[in-house]
Amino acid sequence: MNTNIHIICSSEKGAGKTLLARICGDILSFSGHGMTVFDTALPSGALARWFPKNSEVINFQKMREQVRLFDTMVSKPGQNYVVELQPEYVERFFTILHDTGFDEGARDAGIGTGVFFLHGQSEDPRQHTAWISSRLKTASLTVVANGGSATTSRLSARLPRASVSGNCREAALPQLSATTAEWVEKTGFQFGWYYSGSVVRPPSEVKLELSFFMEKLRDWSRVPGWNETLAL
Repeated sequence: MNTNIHIICSSEKGAGKTLLARICGDILSFSGHGMTVFDTALPSGALARWFPKNSEVINFQKMREQVRLFDTMVSKPGQNYVVELQPEYVERFFTILHDTGFDEGARDAGIGTGVFFLHGQSEDPRQHTAWISSRLKTASLTVVANGGSATTSRLSARLPRASVSGNCREAALPQLSATTAEWVEKTGFQFGWYYSGSVVRPPSEVKLELSFFMEKLRDWSRVPGWNETLAL
């Protein structure tokens, strides 16, 4: 697989979807392939601030927009995609994906599909992730514990990198300090490959923390047998 579709979703707001979508988008921007970010947050989309030239807001309430999203992702060979799904669209999105055999069709077209489901502090993700997994035929599923929660602390201790079972893995999104999180939120900041191309250049202590942060995320793809062509 040379190109992939990265689907970032959650059943609740504030779980870290936009942050993870930004990281995937920045990494893919350095991959040498084209990259488009689809945002389902109306009206303007949160990702357009960081991807003004290659982000598109999708009104997933409208059927023609749903069709356009799925058609676009399989019609342009050599293109990577990041889709950030709002919680209210998760059930509809994966129902369409399953009923149309989308991930199988994408695979046959040489496109991989990876789903990242983030859960927060107050949520037991097992019911949601079991249902999403049942909707997938060839796509991989990464269950991501949000940084700062008790679940994440236990997960990090048990899984220094990530744990894989079949086509599903568990991983933890590390928590950033308040100072570093403030830098990350600046317009023009890019994660990239250790921030060498970022317009916003943080101080050395922030850059060091971000280096450790990105190393932990890159460890996700180092699990034997996992799809290493995904951004993470």
